[in-house]
Amino acid sequence: MPNKNDSFIPALTGIRAIAAYFVFIHHYNFFTPARFGNRIHLFFSEMHVGVTLFFVLSGLLLCLRYYDQAITSTRNFYNYMVNRFARIYPVLFLVMTINFIVYQSKDAFAHHAINNGWLYYLGSLSFLRGFFAGFYDFFVAQSWSLTVEESFYILCPLILWLCRRSKYNLIYLPIGFIGMGIMIVHFASNSLPYGFFTDYRFLFNFTFFGRCIEFFTGIALAIWYKKNKPIAKQAATFTWLGILVITACVFVLSLLHKGNLYGDYFPGGIVINNLILPIAGIAVLYWGLLSENNWITRLLGSSLFVLLGRSSYIFYLVHVGIFTEWFFKYFSKNPILLFLYLNVLSILIYKLYEHPLNSWLKKVLRK
Repeated sequence: MPNKNDSFIPALTGIRAIAAYFVFIHHYNFFTPARFGNRIHLFFSEMHVGVTLFFVLSGLLLCLRYYDQAITSTRNFYNYMVNRFARIYPVLFLVMTINFIVYQSKDAFAHHAINNGWLYYLGSLSFLRGFFAGFYDFFVAQSWSLTVEESFYILCPLILWLCRRSKYNLIYLPIGFIGMGIMIVHFASNSLPYGFFTDYRFLFNFTFFGRCIEFFTGIALAIWYKKNKPIAKQAATFTWLGILVITACVFVLSLLHKGNLYGDYFPGGIVINNLILPIAGIAVLYWGLLSENNWITRLLGSSLFVLLGRSSYIFYLVHVGIFTEWFFKYFSKNPILLFLYLNVLSILIYKLYEHPLNSWLKKVLRK
């Protein structure tokens, strides 16, 4: 069984809410050029880095929970996948089904380049949609990241087993995955429909193969933490250093921003987002949350932020789509009110649907 002290660290739950809020700001950038100036507007437009926070955190938490376990046996792997299924799928099914029914009734898919709503729906529920450039940008567009997450979940037992055998696999494996992704783009980009691994930009922005370094950064940090087990100090050195580096990376990404193209569209921006940001910024921040006891760690570990963190997956899935369209149409277009509404909605769905169904599924399905 997972070590409870390792598997639940309150501040790491609270930071999930911050990551989700970054993505919310990215999609609804209310720091308009007219009011705040173009430089500030571009800075907050790069808040897609919240996804990078999620990916590093996934590697960190799964390694903390499962590194010492032999989950390569059939039974343990099955129970591991049940845990992942119970955590991810109920909310995904609910949100995708509601959006699909509404958009299909409005004939919204007919106005898209790929006018088949069932392909979107089934591709979303099977996590295959994120492999195709033609599918990822509509119908709860942010859910493309679930394909990246699920790719990691499936590979994680093998990755942890290999990392236990040799610490050098923390370097060799991401190089190998990136090489595999480059080969897929080279051989498949022009031969399969719907933009399957359409180009190198898609590879490094929207697939596990291109973004695997973020997960391996989290794994490396978890292994370091397990071996050193620091006693939390009354300091904020690493916490603030991580925040400073993250801020600097976002600023540089905003300098690369051109027109409607975000900073991570360009090669230099990809290096910053996929390599420098996770290693030099996010890992340092997370080490601070693991090893320091200050007002930031206490705030993120408070009962309020733990609740917001636990409901952040729902917040992430509902913040773009029909739930937001309804709010804009029938209530208000004020982004602050939208933010509050989405948090209340997310907490309600977590309390009344996700948490009880998660517990029931694990009780019924686990061996």
